[in-house]
Amino acid sequence: MSQRLQIELLQRQALSGKPESRVALKRLCSLATDSHYATSVVSTLLSFLSHNQPPEVAIALDLDDLNIPDSDTTMALAIFWAVYMGVSAQSQRRISTTNSEMMMPLRESCPAIHAWSSFLIKAYVEPDLNANGALERTACQVLNTVVLLFSVLSRMNIFTQEFIVGLGAGDLIVRSHMYALFIGTSIESPAVSFKTSSWILDGCLAEWDNLWADVYSRCIKDLDPRLIPILARILSRFASQRPLNYSMLHPWLRILTTVVSACDTFHQRFLQHRSVYFITHIIGRISKTLSSQNAITDDVLGTLRWCVQYLYYAIKQGGYDSISLSIDSRLLESLWRLSQLTTQNLHMHQYFPFMDFFGDILGSISTGSLYRSVQKSLERHWHALREIQFSSDSSSSKAERIWGDFKKSVKKRIALRYAWEAEVKLCSNPKCDAPPRTKVFRCYGCKIAFYCGRLCQKAHWIQKHHQECPEHIKRLGDGFPRSPEERDLTLIRCILRSELWSIRFDLLQQQTYRKAFNAAHNLPTGYLVNFIDLTVLPLAGEPAMKTWTLDEAKRNVGSAYDLRFDNEVQKLQEEQEHGPIVAVKIPHSGHVLYVLMILEKTHVLGDYGIRGRINRQSLL
Repeated sequence: MSQRLQIELLQRQALSGKPESRVALKRLCSLATDSHYATSVVSTLLSFLSHNQPPEVAIALDLDDLNIPDSDTTMALAIFWAVYMGVSAQSQRRISTTNSEMMMPLRESCPAIHAWSSFLIKAYVEPDLNANGALERTACQVLNTVVLLFSVLSRMNIFTQEFIVGLGAGDLIVRSHMYALFIGTSIESPAVSFKTSSWILDGCLAEWDNLWADVYSRCIKDLDPRLIPILARILSRFASQRPLNYSMLHPWLRILTTVVSACDTFHQRFLQHRSVYFITHIIGRISKTLSSQNAITDDVLGTLRWCVQYLYYAIKQGGYDSISLSIDSRLLESLWRLSQLTTQNLHMHQYFPFMDFFGDILGSISTGSLYRSVQKSLERHWHALREIQFSSDSSSSKAERIWGDFKKSVKKRIALRYAWEAEVKLCSNPKCDAPPRTKVFRCYGCKIAFYCGRLCQKAHWIQKHHQECPEHIKRLGDGFPRSPEERDLTLIRCILRSELWSIRFDLLQQQTYRKAFNAAHNLPTGYLVNFIDLTVLPLAGEPAMKTWTLDEAKRNVGSAYDLRFDNEVQKLQEEQEHGPIVAVKIPHSGHVLYVLMILEKTHVLGDYGIRGRINRQSLL
């Protein structure tokens, strides 16, 4: 009997439902990679899945279905593996005709694939995760097989919108590769699951749109919060491995970075478990490894890339807390070593354009140096920047010029802070009569307010802090970003006033141009507001600036600031020689803040800026 006839006989036996059908199915699974019969064999295997519905989860667990050799569950798992191997083999051979012929049965079997994969995940992966916070060997094998099949279907563009939304498969796809994050580092060869999960991510990112963004956000929000500290412990184990396992870290960090970028709430909770410290520690170890070794693999560079990308998201989400923690974890020393390597190693320079990766981190730290806590961390690690010279000539490398600009910017702001701390009161009690240099102490409850002594603390508590303090504590406990410290807001306002005074003429000139434009087009003008965005400030450039009418400013900034805009306009009416009104957008944990002020007539403060009057009632 010819092989073709034998295969046709096996196909009929496999779908007959008779006892010998399981033997025929197993033989067909072994033939799935045969280039001559792959399409018909895969089609038969998928037909078996379509004709046999998965059992109830509870029944399958009671019967220990996966350990019964010829059970439907065991056969479904074997078929998943065979389909993956068959489709992968044809893709590797690049047989376009065979691939196109295989597309039809795969698309027609999408409902069956979804039903069985959903059953396997619910029956063997999620119970393990919920009960133990980790995946044991059986769960890893099931997850690996499901994810492998999803990965090859993703690369073949099998995932249609109907499949993603109509069947709810999008949620299952995201959950499956998200669960790969919880494979413990002790499991043998878990890199397979990480890499295949990363392949699914390739398919999602290739067609990334609002649909996939919504699916990711929804799935991550539904993740049990109890799993977040477990994920942090897995990250800590990765960071402490000797040596680092880059083949595992690379895809694992890629999945983690995508997950945290899709859900701010999840990321905020994850940051509370010192994820920034572990990521910065990994960056430091990589920088030392690359400095002492010439061999640079793609997994090493990939790990570094996703560490830096995660750190960028962490700084954006965690604000000055993440910046301070990363600096105290010796991030500056690591970035300086890496920036030198990018200029010396052509391969690394091509993989890591400095401005695209490290420059963004330095820009975020430079912007965050408005905060006192960030400046304190920078001062503690200033020795790391001593060898960087203030050089801007053409002979210096691009990295050296960026570091020089960064160092000058930070040093100027630190000097401004010292000057202003000698001039302003940092006590949160507005009726405090202590001199400016008086030391203040943090509120034990909210960690936001500061007082020079018990009398001021008691007076301010009676006045309004008895309402604010519990609200701050509750928001922090619910996973919301920490509110800005009142001491920080006072100094930020002073530093901004000093820095913006040097460009006051340019701001007034912009208002003149806007008035002329409105007059030429018969548009109402009224009071104008200069908007300055410091959240996108490049290191060696100017901040984004616009000129708005008062109505435009209220609309763009948000209704929460309407009263403050009105107060600034009223003050401007009373003091005609002052101005303009400025709205400065600054970064903060999880969101942005706007500082509203009038640039008042001031006098010079040494060589660092200018000194103006401080109005605590208009602080944010």
